[in-house]
Amino acid sequence: MTARMLATLEVYRTRSLRRSQRWAWRLVTPNGRIVATSGEGYSDRAVARQRGLTVADGFYVRPDVVMPS
Repeated sequence: MTARMLATLEVYRTRSLRRSQRWAWRLVTPNGRIVATSGEGYSDRAVARQRGLTVADGFYVRPDVVMPS
């Protein structure tokens, strides 16, 4: 069995000149390394959060989620 690591899921608004702002996510380890990103923007914050959690679930202990209010 592989050990699962700690990480933080950050959900944030993108800034694009071509399109309206969208939601994206990144998975950050405790040492500050970004180990995964959404690669696309989502129109709904909850969808971005869920997609990030889906990716993180296989390799990381359920991550803390950081989202702007």
